[in-house]
Amino acid sequence: MRAPMRDTTAPPPVEFTFLGLADDGIDVRYQMKVGAAGVRQVDFAIRYFAADGAVVRETTVAWQNVVMSERRPIEPGHTYPATHPLAPGAVRCDTHLVMVHFSDGTKWTP
Repeated sequence: MRAPMRDTTAPPPVEFTFLGLADDGIDVRYQMKVGAAGVRQVDFAIRYFAADGAVVRETTVAWQNVVMSERRPIEPGHTYPATHPLAPGAVRCDTHLVMVHFSDGTKWTP
């Protein structure tokens, strides 16, 4: 059974922003600005590219506000900066928001 979807005509519950590569060149930087209550997880896709433009890897990341191995609440009105490792052999990437999961079991897609 599929989870019910939230109203997609309402303002987005999360603003996902790709911030580029970290200064160290080994991490992807991004942030989520949460605008709705009950957000449990934010899924976003990352496509990694080699220097020649070939796709090295594609994956979906499930962000849950885990800090030092402890899952913490995701609160509306907060902005959460985060990083994810750059795939081996990749020199750049692009990202986009895929889905927002809520504690009541509903989901939202852009």
